[in-house]
Amino acid sequence: MYSKKTLIIILLSILLIPTITTASTCSSSSIKIESIEQSSTTGNAEEITEASTNGKKINLDLKLYNPGDSIEYNLKVKNTSNEDFYFDEESLKRNTDYLEYQFIYEDNSNIVKAGKEKTLKLRIEYKSKVPQEQLS
Repeated sequence: MYSKKTLIIILLSILLIPTITTASTCSSSSIKIESIEQSSTTGNAEEITEASTNGKKINLDLKLYNPGDSIEYNLKVKNTSNEDFYFDEESLKRNTDYLEYQFIYEDNSNIVKAGKEKTLKLRIEYKSKVPQEQLS
């Protein structure tokens, strides 16, 4: 009887030992924006100058006339490392009282696998009208 109790205690102890998993992620220096191109517009949205990139910075020159106007871009990004890269949604957002920036993933995943390319959409929407006194 003593050996059965000991065996059960040992088995329970082994099952209850917490396992720690560390997910390795690559640094943002391993992510390259391969291309950016306009894919659609809603309302009177207008691209003044063609979108471009400078390293990881995206340069946009847009006119959005009415709340609800929006423009979408296809971004092709490449992970050049040997580890998966996770987009941190909160650090990517640059929302203001008037504009909303949204990243849309075709596969509903914010992960770019190691050594792979991924296409995602960047959507910019004019949310609310800028008060007249703030216009210059």
